[in-house]
Order: sequence, then C-alpha cells, then structure tokens
Amino acid sequence: MTFAGIDVSKTHLDLALVSNSPKPTRLRFPNSPEGRQALLAALAHHNPAWVALEPTSAYHLPLLKLLAENRLQVALVNPYHLAAFRKAKGERQKTDRQDALLLARYAQVYHEDLRAYTLPPETLRELKALVGYREDLAGRERTILNQMEAAEWAGSKEVLALLQKELACVKGLLGEVEARIQALLATLPEAEVLMALPGVGPQVAAAVLALLPPELWGRAKRAASYAGLIPEREESGKSVERSQLSKKGLPSCGESSTWAPWWRCAMTRRCGPSTTACSRGERERSRRWWPWPTSSSGG
Repeated sequence: MTFAGIDVSKTHLDLALVSNSPKPTRLRFPNSPEGRQALLAALAHHNPAWVALEPTSAYHLPLLKLLAENRLQVALVNPYHLAAFRKAKGERQKTDRQDALLLARYAQVYHEDLRAYTLPPETLRELKALVGYREDLAGRERTILNQMEAAEWAGSKEVLALLQKELACVKGLLGEVEARIQALLATLPEAEVLMALPGVGPQVAAAVLALLPPELWGRAKRAASYAGLIPEREESGKSVERSQLSKKGLPSCGESSTWAPWWRCAMTRRCGPSTTACSRGERERSRRWWPWPTSSSGG
C-alpha cells in the first residue's frame, strides 16, 4: 500500500509518498487553488490508502476541505503524537520535506489506528469559525484592559481615551458575534441537549460543538482523548505521581479559555441524555451523538 504525508505552509505544500519501494516520492506544490488541484491529481495517480496532515493554523483548511470533498481518507495527526514518533525514530532534521516524509511514515506505521476526517456540515464549520473569532476578541479585550491600567498609572490621558474607543469597538463586535453564535445554536438540536445540563450555557455548548468532530459524537473515550481530558499517571518504582489531565489533545482543544467547557461537560456525565428533561424522541436522538457515557452506560 501507498501512504502520503503532506506538510502545509503558507506558500507551499510538500508531498511525500511511501510504499514498499525503498525510495520515497517527493513533490512540492504551491499552496494556491491551482497548486492544490495539481496535488489532488498527483494523489489520484498514486492512489494512497491514507493521507496524513498536521493541523497548522488555517493554512491546511482549503486543502483539507478539497481532499474530504474528493473522498480521500485523510487523517489529522495530533502534533504531540507526531513529535513522539519523530523522537522514537531519532530524527534530527526538521524541514518541510522531512516533515512530509515523517507524516507518510506515521500513516504507514499506524494506519490501522488512524481516524478518517469527515467534513463537518456548513453550520458547524461556521460555528467553529465564530467561536475562534470570539476567542480572539476576548483575548484582545483582556489586552486592552491591561493597557488601560498601564495608561492610568502612567497618566497618559490621550492613550487612555484611544484605548477606551478601541475597547468599545471590541465589545460591540463581541456582542455581534455572540448573537450570531446564538442564532446558529438555535438550529442545532444537539445544543439544546447540551444546554439542558446544569451550568452549561451557550458559550460552553458552542465551544464543545465547534471543537469536537461529529465523527466522535457517541464515542466517549475517543472524545475525551481528543480533548486531552484523559488521566495521565506516572509510576516508577516506589514513586507514584498524582494523576493529572494529559492536556495532549489537538491545539484547538488546548487553549486555556476552552478548558472550562470541556471539563464541565466531561464532569457532568451523569446528566447525559437519559436524565435530561426532554421527550423520549429527543433522548433517542441525543444518544446517537452524546460524546460522554451516561449514568446507565458505565465508564
């Protein structure tokens, strides 16, 4: 079988293909609409069993969408797992070409454990974009408040006035984004089930639905691992460290401001669909996607 690895940067795409042949195939394409189509043609020619990608900001998203629409088996590799694989192989060089080859080798070794990426519905993609933008705005708001405090101590009245204008603008955008998120949540039955949990509101529901891939809904252990909420234990001889959360999920789940939503929903497992105040039909629908075990389903 042939396996492909693609390293994505802002300007180009490095493709590596490995098979039973001792020499890998290496190709480079521009990260543009034309370049992505050329890469797709190359993949169609070699017909790999898996295509491995590492999430890189937003530069990989157009390619990921294109590959998913053309029904290729694409796996998004956790950066932590890839770094561990690099260390295990003793790789010392880290270049775009080497990263592409490492991704292809990773797919070749772990192809039985890979999870195929499924393109989420447009509503969920838009929700994820809005949640990310809200995170950026919230971060900017905190920065402005800190700058205002510094300006007050420095007695900079002109700077303080400008910062107040900027803060008002950011707060206005936050309100608009929140309204759009609320409108999207109103169209999702899953959001209604989530918000029926104690302490779970629109922000928590939006974060969970935006960051948890739909293909993991209903798979409690995989969902927890994806979010980095699995316990990590260290033992060596008589030394036993206290267990802690691994926090080794994908980067989008590792932002400090999103830990509360993930943790709160994980800890309210007994308030799953079997105990929410909804109709029997709603409970059955919720069980099909509910990512955590309920009180009746065990651990």
